[in-house]
Amino acid sequence: MEDSKPLGNGVWLGGDFTTLVQLLNSRKVNLDQVRFFIGYSGWSPGQLAAELTEQSWIVYSDPFSQELLNNSTDQLWRLLMKRLGGEFEIQSNYPTDPRLN
Repeated sequence: MEDSKPLGNGVWLGGDFTTLVQLLNSRKVNLDQVRFFIGYSGWSPGQLAAELTEQSWIVYSDPFSQELLNNSTDQLWRLLMKRLGGEFEIQSNYPTDPRLN
């Protein structure tokens, strides 16, 4: 799709929304092939690099896969955390609301 960027394994980021709607309406693309991740993150210059150095972020660096499309957001997070193993596998079982623990 125009203006999209390949991330690997058939997963693409971005693209023209109008084109996507046309592809969906013409049935060239199925709705189950599309996933929206909506949000915003912003950093001051050097902030993200510093946070990565401090290990403030959990970084998952395996190639992208259809799991992004085949799992609910909650299931996807748990699956990826389990794959990281160790302390992350333990965190994969944390409740959505820690007060319910």
